[in-house]
Amino acid sequence: MQTNIWKPYAQFVAFDYAHMAHEADACRDSLQARLKERKARGPSGLGGVQVWEWENRTLYAMYLEQRSLAKELHSRAARL
Repeated sequence: MQTNIWKPYAQFVAFDYAHMAHEADACRDSLQARLKERKARGPSGLGGVQVWEWENRTLYAMYLEQRSLAKELHSRAARL
């Protein structure tokens, strides 16, 4: 039975901040497009307004998190 499944050098490999920043940018853009689409479409039915608003707030919080992450990763990539 193999006890160590990780390669011995894996802990020393540098992060690819530029690639990670690109992924965060793509996720941020996807969330932004989804929010724009939802706002253009509006809530479906009268009973779904509160759910629609809650989902929009959640998506916007996710968008802000990805935007912040992308800025941080771009900053780290520029320092290397």
